[in-house]
Amino acid sequence: MKSNQIVLSALVASMVALTGCGGGGGGAAALPADTATTSTCTTVGSITSSGSTLLGKEEVVLRGCLDESLASALTLDKNKIYAIDGEVSVRGTTITIPAGTTLFGKTGQSYLAIDQGAKIIANGTEAEPIVFTAASDVDGSPLPATSQGQWGGLSIFGKATSNKGIETYEAGDHTFGCDDSTITCNDADNSGSLSYIVIKYSGFEVEVNKELNGLSLGGVGSGTSIDHIAVIGSLDDGIEVWGGTVAMTNLYMYNNADDNLDWDHGWTGSATNIYIEQNIVDGTGSRGFETDNNGGSTTKEVALPISNPTIDQFTIVTAAAGGQGIVHREGTAGQLSNGIIITNNAGKANIELRSATTVTNGLAYSGEMVLSQAAGLHYKGAAENTADNIFGDVTDTQVLDIVDTFGATVTYDAAGTALSTLKANATTAGADVTAMPTWATN
Repeated sequence: MKSNQIVLSALVASMVALTGCGGGGGGAAALPADTATTSTCTTVGSITSSGSTLLGKEEVVLRGCLDESLASALTLDKNKIYAIDGEVSVRGTTITIPAGTTLFGKTGQSYLAIDQGAKIIANGTEAEPIVFTAASDVDGSPLPATSQGQWGGLSIFGKATSNKGIETYEAGDHTFGCDDSTITCNDADNSGSLSYIVIKYSGFEVEVNKELNGLSLGGVGSGTSIDHIAVIGSLDDGIEVWGGTVAMTNLYMYNNADDNLDWDHGWTGSATNIYIEQNIVDGTGSRGFETDNNGGSTTKEVALPISNPTIDQFTIVTAAAGGQGIVHREGTAGQLSNGIIITNNAGKANIELRSATTVTNGLAYSGEMVLSQAAGLHYKGAAENTADNIFGDVTDTQVLDIVDTFGATVTYDAAGTALSTLKANATTAGADVTAMPTWATN
């Protein structure tokens, strides 16, 4: 990697001051006043001016199901600001969002869904990213850096394969995946493109016990383009992927309370150049990567297609006590390489295996790994033992001699070692954040 691969201190200091929106300062912000209820997309769609201005721009409100009857109005204007009011679904048409546009969740329950067969074309630039944020971030009272969970988030659904067939989303009546009967599978399905996107303060409980993610990807196919995505301050996951084949690159995630990249149900795409930092966690199992195939039984753990994404060049910093680097569960595979993992949790290994099926399904590490704890990799059996190092201990039988599967060159350092020191031990490991800061923090 380049010598300027990890440049952290200035990056963290300016994390939430993003183009077109406020950020920083003050105490914890109050959540929106509405409460979570069940909902379905039954509202006729509309795109109307509110008659108000925010940040010096005319406010336009998006509501309900936006279908082909509204197609002519679904090319947005960066000189206006767009309120997502409640559950807003794009169905059977395309929404086009130009560089420099700001959209915000008008209430906590608000979220934008791109349904199967619809598309989102949202291509920002380094100079003019597209920002999805909360109402409190555009009303003249910028949210503090610690804010989370002020609105729902952005959800995209496609027709690529999931090992659970056709799935129902966590909120609304959205479905994704396929069964080659009701919905024909198309692993090259195209849901559009996202580039230079910032998603802030998402993860509100839009329905009872259903907190959404910054970016949710259900059955999204390889025809979809996703690059330069920042997710900041989600109360749930930063990005969650259920099945599909989508590839992503240049992902920047900061202060997401649960997991940052979470995959399930047969995702076989890829993610490259990923920077993650967690300073605030929810205490229920917050990880840099939480990785699954299909849980509930050993039979489900081998459900096809097995989750097997390619993950390369990543940095995970979990500064908050209680955070963890990577957890592999429920039979997931995966091809991971060239990572740096720094945790502040002496009771947890950097990488934890919770299912022996993950090994037989083909999980593998390669390249170079730099870990902050000598207990770098651990199989969680009947009793957890963080002193159990199976990267370098071929006599360890707790994990069926897993050392042959993990071909990475591993460097260990004591817990709490500075990132700069860890990076000095690496030549290829870690994210190149120079591809991210200008657009993610200006």
